[in-house]
Amino acid sequence: MTQPRNLSIFADGLNSSGVAGVSVGGTGTGTTFTTGSVVFIGASGVHAQNNSNFFWDNTNIRLGIGTASPSDKLQISSGNITLDNNQSLNFKNSSGTVWNAIQVDGSNNLLVGSTNYTGNIQFFNNGAEHMRVDTSGNLLVGTTSTLAGGRINAVGNSNVIASQCGNGNATFLATNTSGTSIYNALVCYNNGTSYSYCGGISVSGSSTSFNTSSDYRLKENVQSMTGGLSAISQLKPVTYDWINTKLAGEGFIAHELQAVIPNAVTGEKDAIDEQGNPVYQGVDYSKIVPRLVAAIQEQQAQIASLSSMVLAQANEIEALKTTK
Repeated sequence: MTQPRNLSIFADGLNSSGVAGVSVGGTGTGTTFTTGSVVFIGASGVHAQNNSNFFWDNTNIRLGIGTASPSDKLQISSGNITLDNNQSLNFKNSSGTVWNAIQVDGSNNLLVGSTNYTGNIQFFNNGAEHMRVDTSGNLLVGTTSTLAGGRINAVGNSNVIASQCGNGNATFLATNTSGTSIYNALVCYNNGTSYSYCGGISVSGSSTSFNTSSDYRLKENVQSMTGGLSAISQLKPVTYDWINTKLAGEGFIAHELQAVIPNAVTGEKDAIDEQGNPVYQGVDYSKIVPRLVAAIQEQQAQIASLSSMVLAQANEIEALKTTK
C-alpha cells in the first residue's frame, strides 16, 4: 500500500515540511544557513543563526561577536568581557611563555603583570613610547633610562607636573628639564577653584636659589608691619644637639616660635597620627625675616630719635658755654 505523500513523521523524523528533527541529526527548521553562520540551538530546540552578533569568517580565520565583518582574529563590537573568580587575561610570547597580564585578585586589587613577569610595562601613543615602568620598578616618562638613579624620571621640553591635591592645600611641583639637569621648579597653591604660583627653586651649574612669590598683584589689604621689635624680643633662640645624629644645631623650639610668629611654624605641638606616631612640627625661618626687618627699622627710628635728642642737648650745652 502506498503511503500519502503528505504524511508527517513528527519529533524524531520529518515534519510536514520535510524538515528533519534535531534528534535525528536535522536542524529542526527550514531556515537556510549562510556561509559563516555559527549555528546554535535556539528557541523550541531548533537550530538557529544570528550572523550580525555571532559570525565566523572562515576565509580569514576570524570570529566576530556583535559584527558580521570581523577585522581581527577576535573582534567584539559591543558589550564587555567578564572573567570570574580571580581569573586573569594571559598572553604568550614568541618563545611560548605565558604571562598573567591583567587580573583582579581576591582583595579587589587590579594587578598588571605578574610575579614571574620579567619585562618592562610600556605605554605607547601615536606610534611612540611615552611612559614605562622598568624591571626595577622605576617610572620613566619621556625616557627609557633613569636620571642619576631616580625612581621617578621625566624628560621633555615642557613642564612635568606632580601633584598632591586637596582644596586649599594642594601642592604642584613642575620642573623644566634640560638633559639630566633640573633648572627650574615651581610650587603652586590650589584654593579650590584655581591655582596660583607661590614659589620656586632655580638651579644652575653653580648655585641653587629658593623664592616665594611676592608680586603685588597677588595681594590685598597691604599694611605696614608694626610690633617687629616686640616680637623679636620675645623669641628664644637656643642651641641644641639632634637626638638621632648627635650633631649640634641652633635655632628655635617650634611651639615656642609658633606662639610669637604662627605663620613661621607648621603642625601642632605633641601631634600624633592615627597610629600614634609623632607628627613633628617644622619651622620656615624665612618667615622670621620680615619681623627682623621691621624690628631693625623700629630700632633705627629709636636710635635716630635718641640721636636727635643727644644732638639737641649737646647744642644746648654748647649754647650755655658761650653765654658765660
